[in-house]
Amino acid sequence: MNFDFTSWPTGAVAVFVASCVTGGVAIVNIVVTFVDGNFSRAKINELVRREQWWTRWSWTIEKSLSNDPSDRFTGAAMMDALVERPWLTEDDRAMALAIAKAIVERREEADRAAKNTPRGIAKTAVQAAAHRFRPAPPTPATDAPAPGTENA
Repeated sequence: MNFDFTSWPTGAVAVFVASCVTGGVAIVNIVVTFVDGNFSRAKINELVRREQWWTRWSWTIEKSLSNDPSDRFTGAAMMDALVERPWLTEDDRAMALAIAKAIVERREEADRAAKNTPRGIAKTAVQAAAHRFRPAPPTPATDAPAPGTENA
């Protein structure tokens, strides 16, 4: 394709050059918008994931501090799962570790306090006695009827 601009009217060359520049700028603008949109979407998705992580982490802390042992177990299991997320930062992991330590210390303190109350001491003593004096499981020899009393 040969563009011989000498035969074009003076204004037509200017319009042609302006149109080419405008088209080039439009293409660059489309590419920049596409790249920026992808970057923004990735950032928003990351923020949403982190917000969901924090919501789940709050639920985990609540469960871990529960008085119900099954809730505490659920909270501990969820805590393990949450710290394994690949997009967590080292600060997130450090915070999670600090919270986990605080939860464990609080539970241990609560358990110690419960054992030192009169009710806790009595409960611990009863549990120890029940464990020590648990009846032996029946043996086949003691369960068998005495000879001659089978039909009685």
